[in-house]
Amino acid sequence: CGEALVEPTGGKGRFKCEILEVLS
Repeated sequence: CGEALVEPTGGKGRFKCEILEVLS
């Protein structure tokens, strides 16, 4: 999740982080 938040995509990175948490 931390890596996703650090991605330069910004909002998209944060969104991906949330998706990963849900899938986990």
